[in-house]
Amino acid sequence: MTKDNLIHDIALLSLSRVRDDHKMAYLEKLAKEAGVNDDELAKLIEDGKQGHGIPDELMPDWNMLQGKLFEEYMALKLSSNHNFERWSNDKNVRGVIYDPTSKEPDLLYSTKGEEREIFAVECKWHNKTSEVVRVGKYSDQLKNYKEFQDRTGYPVFMAIGYGKSGQDIDELYIVPLDFILEQKDNATNISIDKLKQYRITNVSELAFLNGKLQ
Repeated sequence: MTKDNLIHDIALLSLSRVRDDHKMAYLEKLAKEAGVNDDELAKLIEDGKQGHGIPDELMPDWNMLQGKLFEEYMALKLSSNHNFERWSNDKNVRGVIYDPTSKEPDLLYSTKGEEREIFAVECKWHNKTSEVVRVGKYSDQLKNYKEFQDRTGYPVFMAIGYGKSGQDIDELYIVPLDFILEQKDNATNISIDKLKQYRITNVSELAFLNGKLQ
């Protein structure tokens, strides 16, 4: 086992959902074989979590995983001050959709208290190096969210996380869907500069009321 092989294995393990303690036991065994000390291993693991060492052909899978991890990140943050309602299922095989909620926003929550108000959140993770936010892979996605908002009356927000990975978020923006739709040509790509007013500085106090952030 060489150090290069260890970097490769760490990168590939970052794509798996194997329990962290099992991953760690395996990596410690490989590190010992490669003559890598604990400090070096910790640095390699951190690099692996950020996608370093992942083969180019597997990067789409790594990016998809980060998107899922960011959904989990947002679900946990929202659960602190809101009631969980639904997590949409995006199961599909080669474009064949097996759950109609896959076209709807990722998360559905409601406010606490007697006057329960439901709102939806679509999650988008981006690597910190990007200066442009892709709010929808295709314009049809934005149309689907708008149709959902009009049909249900539930306000839709776009949660945009900037960070090294889906659970290591440096900047968080919560943007109303209506603002995104107001941009020129309903563009699926928006400069991060346009979103500064929607940056969340204290995630622990994230709260919605009357269809707006408080």
